[in-house]
Amino acid sequence: MEYLGYVSVDEMLQKEDLFEVYSALRFIEGNEWLNGVFFKQYENLKPADFETREIVARALPEKWSKIAASFVSKKWHNVSHLKELGVVFVIPISLGISGELLRMISLIFHYFHEIPFYSELFKKNAEFPETFAANIISLLRGDVWDRRLPEGEKTLWLVIQRYLAKDDEDDWRLFTPHLNPEAIHWTKAGQDILRLGEALDGQSVDLSFWAGLDWVGDYFKDEAGNDTLVSFNLVDTVMSLVKEREMIKYLYHHEEALWNQIFTEYFNFDDLEKFTKEYLSQGYFEI
Repeated sequence: MEYLGYVSVDEMLQKEDLFEVYSALRFIEGNEWLNGVFFKQYENLKPADFETREIVARALPEKWSKIAASFVSKKWHNVSHLKELGVVFVIPISLGISGELLRMISLIFHYFHEIPFYSELFKKNAEFPETFAANIISLLRGDVWDRRLPEGEKTLWLVIQRYLAKDDEDDWRLFTPHLNPEAIHWTKAGQDILRLGEALDGQSVDLSFWAGLDWVGDYFKDEAGNDTLVSFNLVDTVMSLVKEREMIKYLYHHEEALWNQIFTEYFNFDDLEKFTKEYLSQGYFEI
């Protein structure tokens, strides 16, 4: 309201697009406000407050560029989404870097898989109205299991819906067998990119290069002769290109995809999705 110059919510919603205003919360307000203030309103949500419809994709108008600049510079991408609203939005800002277009397209594809994934979880939680709101908030916060479990005769697997390595590369959960839904969405986005290449004249060979590489990595000698792990994951590669000047290398998308691949080798991709959806809220399962 302050940025747009309105004095009341009613006036703002009468004159502005709801999807734009709601999307703007993602980059105008910080995570602390979203988790501590905004999600408090979600405690009153009921299954009847939701509807079934198509995902909305929006390229936001130019008026949002200025206030979104800090968000884009921090995230190093101009695409985001809102699971509960079913919207994917693009902020009209260009970073002027190599690989920017491919990264933006892959992110859009990724969110088009992530939103239906969580939509199924919302529907599942709607069967239990008394815990519906609390479970929805937990899913949107990205809550993950944070207690060590005693070892038993069965193998323990965690289900982790965030990239924990972004906050702590030594988080103990990263070294415990686990599934990651984010890596599932990226695998599907990679398949979409292959189909995109087939649909675009002259692009099939270049884009087909990324087929099946999301969990692949290997060691190569750096300039000093040391063995260095290199990710062949598309997202890691593009993000490393973005941060090339700072000499920052990304690996965590590859590492999470590799855990999913290990599970898939024993079972299959359908089981990977099934177990992830079934046990995400609980946070773990045993085999």
